[in-house]
Amino acid sequence: MRLNIHMRHMMMIFVTGISMTGASAMASHAQGFDWALRVNEGRVSDAILAYEVPETDSQLLSMVCEEGGQRIFVNVNGGPKDLRSIGLKAGAASKQLAGQSEYYAEIDEAQFTSTEISSGDPLIAAFAQAGRLTVQTTSGEHVLDGSPQGRGAVQRFVRFCHG
Repeated sequence: MRLNIHMRHMMMIFVTGISMTGASAMASHAQGFDWALRVNEGRVSDAILAYEVPETDSQLLSMVCEEGGQRIFVNVNGGPKDLRSIGLKAGAASKQLAGQSEYYAEIDEAQFTSTEISSGDPLIAAFAQAGRLTVQTTSGEHVLDGSPQGRGAVQRFVRFCHG
């Protein structure tokens, strides 16, 4: 299912220039990356959970959902132009998500957007509990680990999405 226009626009706001390739993508909160939550209380209430360095444009991955919509979309920023699927793992749960990449010439970057994942999926429950997500793309495996504050942002995001 496609994202509505509002959610797609919100995702574009957060497209950034960091590439998810090589050692630079092996990020942890010790390197300044952490989970951050933004809630938009507009006509349609939605939220974005991003793995980023605060107050910079460095963002590796984001998730977006509508309040109580029980659907989450995962975005990989700066990935390969031809990325068609990603693997996600949290705790013992794992999932392969299909999707598509879109190239933005004005910033010379691609963004992958997944098909939807249910907010009630065991992977999402394990992610909320751990605050840590392993992402596998064609460029390798990337561990996105949150601080205690970041783990709280993940839990709030999942509750918001699930309703």
